[in-house]
Amino acid sequence: MTQINDVLSDSDIGQVSGAGWCEAGFMVAGGLLGGGIGGYLSGGFGAAGGFTLGVALGQDVGDMICS
Repeated sequence: MTQINDVLSDSDIGQVSGAGWCEAGFMVAGGLLGGGIGGYLSGGFGAAGGFTLGVALGQDVGDMICS
């Protein structure tokens, strides 16, 4: 556990601002939603494309809402 805390405090991850975490949350949510929709509509084949598109759209939405 100490190693994890050291990594978080020594890396850029530990220095992300509140807005960065907010935007990251939208990116994760968008990716999961997009992957789910893409996978459902294409029988699983479009999950990766839907995830990628969802992350990009989530980043845009997070950028508007979190800043």
